Amino acid sequence: MPKFSIFTKIILIVFFALVLPLFFSNYFIISTYQGFINKYVSGIDSDAVKGVLMSLQKSAYLQNVVIFATFLVIVFLVFVVLSRVIMGPIRKLVEGTKRVADGDFETKVVLKTGDELEVLAGSFNKMVERLKEAFSEAEGEKQKTMGIISNFVDGVLFFDDKKDLRIINNQAEKFLRVGPSEKIIGKNINSLRKNFYFPLMSDLADFKEIKRVTKKNVSLKKDGGGDGETLFFETSVVPLGRGNKFFGYIIILHDITREKSLEKLKSEFISLATHQLLTPTSVVKWAVDSVVKGETGKIPKKTKEALEGAMQNNERIIAVVDDLLNVTKIEEGRFVGEFTEESLTELITAVAESRRKNIEKKNIEIEIIPSEKECFVEVNRQSVMLAVENLVDNAVEYSNVGGKVTIKISCDNIKAKVEFIDAGIGIPQDEQRKIFTKFFRGDNALKIKSSGTGLGLFIVKSIIEAHKGSIGFESQENKGSSFWFTLPVVNNK
Repeated sequence: MPKFSIFTKIILIVFFALVLPLFFSNYFIISTYQGFINKYVSGIDSDAVKGVLMSLQKSAYLQNVVIFATFLVIVFLVFVVLSRVIMGPIRKLVEGTKRVADGDFETKVVLKTGDELEVLAGSFNKMVERLKEAFSEAEGEKQKTMGIISNFVDGVLFFDDKKDLRIINNQAEKFLRVGPSEKIIGKNINSLRKNFYFPLMSDLADFKEIKRVTKKNVSLKKDGGGDGETLFFETSVVPLGRGNKFFGYIIILHDITREKSLEKLKSEFISLATHQLLTPTSVVKWAVDSVVKGETGKIPKKTKEALEGAMQNNERIIAVVDDLLNVTKIEEGRFVGEFTEESLTELITAVAESRRKNIEKKNIEIEIIPSEKECFVEVNRQSVMLAVENLVDNAVEYSNVGGKVTIKISCDNIKAKVEFIDAGIGIPQDEQRKIFTKFFRGDNALKIKSSGTGLGLFIVKSIIEAHKGSIGFESQENKGSSFWFTLPVVNNK
């Protein structure tokens, strides 16, 4: 409550504006009159005259007191009347404003003053009606939004900038085995850490700064631990903010358990099928090779040519089986084996020599540009050689006959880089984003070589990333490609 109302302040100002001049004027008159008496009447010896003058002086004092008191009474009466006429309606408006501020939108202020205050009350009532409509619409939209969130097939959690949980839908409660929501809404994430899953929620969201939307796959035990069923989720963390102002995070839990189960079944089937295919194809290769070499006796020329064709097709089958086995191992996380320290230049040279037959078949020139300083990396030799073989084979396969492939090796104290540069068919712009996906082959590549699994670059990317390296490329259709990968340097000798 204010110490003084506006009306009180006005009255006080008016009061002092009128009273002070009146007070000083009366004081001046009385002082003048008293001085006159002291100067001209004090020498008169007549008691009668002095008595009359003193009576007049007292009468003047009394008149001034009466006038001053009358003025005060009039001011008081005016204050009382005006306070009822003006302050009463204003108080009603103030009380109505307080009720509206507390959320009572049924409040109405009725004034029949016939002046501006009545107009103000009418405007106030219209404003309250519009506020009521606006809040009703906002509440309706809020209920719709909450209804959508509550019935979302994905789990949704919202943490504000203070890490307090503000929203959790039914599906998230089910996934995280918490609830009812009334018991945890408003609690800080640190106090929710007792629940098995909430530390993971805290790890997913970085509350220190606003970042772009991030996605991550996580797994949770359905029973909170032990050997129970594992749930797999694709989590999306969405930071909310505008400019430099940060509001919090939304965490979305998308259940991909079924997809993961299907992937596992598919991998198990591929693994079983490829193992079953590997033995007979190897036996066929050995048997046909023996016949072609004449170990079982001399055979006609046409028969030999037919068997050599069969051997080539059998080799293709073996290559497909090998690729499928490698993909299965990658998906099961058991592809990369023991690491050893290797010279990158020696490893690249060894691969190039092993592919010499294919290189000479297309009359391709291979140029290896070594680093100024030898690059040593800690890798699984077999898997990295497989990655390099795939990149060399692609560069040779999709280069024009008589072309050139350049392999450039460079390194610093942190990482080594290997580039495979060709002037072949290149990769169309609209297909470049798919180049490292499984089973993808470009349209122009299919025209040159119809056979192939489309798994080579996927395997290469998986191998390099398993070694904590990175891979990329630049390409223009009909102008060539430049694939590169990097690996951490462990000892730059």
